[in-house]
Amino acid sequence: MKKVIFALLAVALILVFTQCEEKEQDDRTIITKKIQYDVPIMNPDADHDWWIRNIEGSDREALLNNIFDKVQSGDIQAYDYFNEPLTVGQIGSILVDTMHQVLNRITPPYAEYDTTIIRKIQASDVFILRFLEEWKYDENSLHIDKKVYAISPVLEVIIDGQKVTRPLFTVYTDESILRK
Repeated sequence: MKKVIFALLAVALILVFTQCEEKEQDDRTIITKKIQYDVPIMNPDADHDWWIRNIEGSDREALLNNIFDKVQSGDIQAYDYFNEPLTVGQIGSILVDTMHQVLNRITPPYAEYDTTIIRKIQASDVFILRFLEEWKYDENSLHIDKKVYAISPVLEVIIDGQKVTRPLFTVYTDESILRK
């Protein structure tokens, strides 16, 4: 009889634990549902510690190469600045920088001529990442959690003598944010 009662108790406990799963309650406070900011990932100042505004070289290259490879192969959908989907062909066009210049010949009569310089943009040209995130924190411990929704590789270009940032494309780690 004791064996039967023990078996029934064991079955009851198993049912209680498997059927009455309580969902974890998220007691964290949302600081912001959306925040977007640029993060330098390669610090040009050699006087800083290596980790200040920097991701170690091989880690940075692996991350950027992975993003570029997946976008160029079509494994991950890329979007433009207005959140419109980009085709693989459009990505190919974005990753080519074309510049028209007027140059002078080096021999007399030093005539001007037009030239087009075409340069393929590589992952190694990216020194900034733009993140779109949600931030939450626990009011008791002040522990902050960030959820990354999107990542954009950003180029720094010089236009009329001014440094300007130019996002190449955006990849979403959670596309549900597009519907919000």
